[in-house]
Amino acid sequence: MSRPFIPAFLLLLGSTVLGATVLQEPLADAARLAQGVVITNTPEQAVPVREQNLDNGSIRVHEQGTISVRPVVPANPWHRVRIVNVGSRPFLTEEPSGSPINITSLTVAENGVGGVPAGATAFLEAVTVPATATDCSGEATGDTLWASTMVTAPLAVTFPTPLVVSVPAGSKVCLRASAAGASGDRVWFSLSGFFGTG
Repeated sequence: MSRPFIPAFLLLLGSTVLGATVLQEPLADAARLAQGVVITNTPEQAVPVREQNLDNGSIRVHEQGTISVRPVVPANPWHRVRIVNVGSRPFLTEEPSGSPINITSLTVAENGVGGVPAGATAFLEAVTVPATATDCSGEATGDTLWASTMVTAPLAVTFPTPLVVSVPAGSKVCLRASAAGASGDRVWFSLSGFFGTG
């Protein structure tokens, strides 16, 4: 070893011995006192938060100007109104659709026997037909898309995310309504939506 490194080595060795013997207890006490601090507030002890980037009470934003937002009307909108007698199952689409059918709103109302509501059940079904079909007739089975029991007052349902009737490969789809209840009872169906993917 060269001569300038010997004093540096001895100083380092001395400080290590001194720290390990004489200063052992004060260093250990300091380490015990410096434990992590965690602040936990319950909802009853909530810390108030105040927005600091204010401009006369309004929050400052970088963007300037006005943004206009308006919904885009789908390219292929549709609307159907149909009176469905209890026990009947009419189709709501004139012909099968090769595109998805999107339902955005549905209203059903009962017109009971003699005008007195008896509480009918309303069903909306998706019926799959072959891709070569030109009408929806002749298909007996369908998948229930929506149902409501004991409809006595008008019931309006909106679907912000449309209720979508998908089209299986090699097929087309039709919508069908049906009602169950007292003989002579009727249910009014009113549907809106659009064809295609929007």
